[in-house]
Amino acid sequence: MPDAAATTAVSGGRRRKFVFGPRHRSAVVMAAQLQDALLAHEVRADAHVLASGRIALSVAPGLLVRTDGEHIWWTIQGPGRRTRPRLAMYRTPVLAAEHLAKHLIQQPPGAPEHRDALPQ
Repeated sequence: MPDAAATTAVSGGRRRKFVFGPRHRSAVVMAAQLQDALLAHEVRADAHVLASGRIALSVAPGLLVRTDGEHIWWTIQGPGRRTRPRLAMYRTPVLAAEHLAKHLIQQPPGAPEHRDALPQ
Protein backbone atom coordinates (compact mmCIF):
# COMPACT_ATOMS: atom_id res chain seq x y z
CA MET A 1 0.00 0.00 0.00
CA PRO A 2 2.03 2.97 -1.17
CA ASP A 3 -0.71 5.45 -0.20
CA ALA A 4 -1.01 4.29 3.42
CA ALA A 5 -0.05 6.04 6.65
CA ALA A 6 1.16 4.02 9.64
CA THR A 7 0.42 4.77 13.26
CA THR A 8 2.03 3.01 16.21
CA ALA A 9 0.18 2.61 19.50
CA VAL A 10 1.27 1.06 22.76
CA SER A 11 -1.28 -1.24 24.37
CA GLY A 12 -0.54 -3.44 27.37
CA GLY A 13 3.20 -2.85 27.00
CA ARG A 14 3.18 -4.08 23.38
CA ARG A 15 3.54 -1.93 20.32
CA ARG A 16 0.90 -2.34 17.68
CA LYS A 17 1.05 -0.86 14.22
CA PHE A 18 -2.12 0.24 12.46
CA VAL A 19 -1.98 0.97 8.74
CA PHE A 20 -4.54 3.35 7.36
CA GLY A 21 -5.15 3.21 3.64
CA PRO A 22 -7.54 5.09 1.35
CA ARG A 23 -10.57 3.18 2.65
CA HIS A 24 -9.71 4.13 6.23
CA ARG A 25 -9.32 7.75 5.20
CA SER A 26 -12.88 7.71 3.86
CA ALA A 27 -14.05 6.62 7.35
CA VAL A 28 -12.19 9.56 8.88
CA VAL A 29 -13.71 11.97 6.34
CA MET A 30 -17.24 10.62 6.88
CA ALA A 31 -16.82 10.85 10.66
CA ALA A 32 -15.69 14.48 10.35
CA GLN A 33 -18.67 15.25 8.12
CA LEU A 34 -20.99 13.62 10.65
CA GLN A 35 -19.46 15.66 13.48
CA ASP A 36 -20.05 18.86 11.47
CA ALA A 37 -23.63 17.83 10.66
CA LEU A 38 -24.29 17.04 14.33
CA LEU A 39 -22.90 20.44 15.36
CA ALA A 40 -25.53 22.02 13.12
CA HIS A 41 -28.05 20.38 15.49
CA GLU A 42 -25.98 21.52 18.50
CA VAL A 43 -24.94 17.94 19.31
CA ARG A 44 -21.27 17.22 20.01
CA ALA A 45 -19.59 13.89 19.32
CA ASP A 46 -16.13 12.56 20.15
CA ALA A 47 -14.49 10.47 17.43
CA HIS A 48 -12.18 7.53 18.08
CA VAL A 49 -10.26 5.41 15.57
CA LEU A 50 -10.79 1.68 16.09
CA ALA A 51 -8.13 -0.93 15.34
CA SER A 52 -10.24 -2.10 12.39
CA GLY A 53 -9.89 1.33 10.77
CA ARG A 54 -13.52 2.18 11.44
CA ILE A 55 -14.43 5.26 13.44
CA ALA A 56 -16.61 5.26 16.55
CA LEU A 57 -18.37 8.47 17.55
CA SER A 58 -19.58 8.85 21.11
CA VAL A 59 -22.72 10.95 20.79
CA ALA A 60 -24.34 10.46 24.21
CA PRO A 61 -24.03 8.02 27.12
CA GLY A 62 -25.03 4.64 25.75
CA LEU A 63 -25.14 5.86 22.13
CA LEU A 64 -22.13 4.88 20.01
CA VAL A 65 -22.22 5.57 16.28
CA ARG A 66 -19.84 3.79 13.89
CA THR A 67 -18.74 4.42 10.33
CA ASP A 68 -16.59 2.56 7.85
CA GLY A 69 -16.56 5.36 5.27
CA GLU A 70 -19.53 3.99 3.34
CA HIS A 71 -22.20 3.58 6.03
CA ILE A 72 -23.06 5.12 9.39
CA TRP A 73 -24.85 2.91 11.92
CA TRP A 74 -25.94 2.59 15.54
CA THR A 75 -28.46 0.60 17.56
CA ILE A 76 -31.76 1.99 18.83
CA GLN A 77 -33.72 0.49 21.69
CA GLY A 78 -37.33 0.08 20.64
CA PRO A 79 -40.24 1.39 22.70
CA GLY A 80 -40.93 -0.56 25.87
CA ARG A 81 -38.63 -2.84 27.78
CA ARG A 82 -39.26 -6.09 25.92
CA THR A 83 -38.53 -4.94 22.38
CA ARG A 84 -35.25 -5.80 20.74
CA PRO A 85 -32.71 -3.19 19.68
CA ARG A 86 -32.92 -2.12 16.05
CA LEU A 87 -30.09 -1.18 13.74
CA ALA A 88 -30.20 2.30 12.21
CA MET A 89 -28.04 2.59 9.08
CA TYR A 90 -27.51 5.61 6.84
CA ARG A 91 -25.28 6.49 3.87
CA THR A 92 -25.10 10.26 4.27
CA PRO A 93 -23.83 12.18 7.31
CA VAL A 94 -26.53 14.87 7.01
CA LEU A 95 -29.40 12.39 7.10
CA ALA A 96 -27.75 10.42 9.92
CA ALA A 97 -27.30 13.62 11.95
CA GLU A 98 -30.95 14.58 11.46
CA HIS A 99 -32.13 11.18 12.68
CA LEU A 100 -29.67 11.15 15.58
CA ALA A 101 -30.88 14.58 16.73
CA LYS A 102 -34.52 13.43 16.50
CA HIS A 103 -33.63 10.27 18.42
CA LEU A 104 -31.96 12.27 21.19
CA ILE A 105 -34.94 14.62 21.52
CA GLN A 106 -37.58 11.86 21.47
CA GLN A 107 -36.09 9.76 24.26
CA PRO A 108 -38.68 8.53 26.75
CA PRO A 109 -38.54 9.82 30.33
CA GLY A 110 -36.85 6.59 31.44
CA ALA A 111 -33.74 7.43 29.39
CA PRO A 112 -32.69 10.96 30.43
CA GLU A 113 -29.00 10.30 29.74
CA HIS A 114 -29.43 11.05 26.01
CA ARG A 115 -31.09 14.38 26.76
CA ASP A 116 -27.91 15.46 28.56
CA ALA A 117 -26.16 15.54 25.16
CA LEU A 118 -28.45 18.31 23.94
CA PRO A 119 -27.86 21.98 24.77
CA GLN A 120 -29.91 23.44 27.61
